[in-house]
Amino acid sequence: MKILYKNETPISKSKIRKLEKYAKRYYQLKMDIIKMIICLVNISFSVYILFNEGNKVGIFIILLSMFGILDIIWGIDIKKEKLIYEFYDTYFRLDIFDETLEVYYSEIQKFIEEKNTFYIVLNNLAFYIDKDKFANGNEKEIIEFMKQKLEKI
Repeated sequence: MKILYKNETPISKSKIRKLEKYAKRYYQLKMDIIKMIICLVNISFSVYILFNEGNKVGIFIILLSMFGILDIIWGIDIKKEKLIYEFYDTYFRLDIFDETLEVYYSEIQKFIEEKNTFYIVLNNLAFYIDKDKFANGNEKEIIEFMKQKLEKI
């Protein structure tokens, strides 16, 4: 299959945080709440063990739970990597880290255009694409292409 458009977008923490807004990631929110509750229960139990039994294992569990809470607050650690998009006739392919995702245009719920970035929203997942990083094609062509694909759905 012939690549119609190609884009190499650098990964950005600020854009990933914005994805959460567009993706409406209720599943992730529920998981974060459950993780926070588990961490707080672990801390409470460890403080009890530490003060009542003098067991120093409680300190280790408290520190471990604190790292869990920090993970919830700060999110994932991002390396300086690129998101590589290849657009084909019926789907687009995304290479990120060591994974490849194929997304059919029929799965797209929203295509959002902002000043410098496009956002592609699926059911509970979203992607972003920098407008100025197209190796094949340009932002005007991709806008027309996506309009055509999304009208057919």
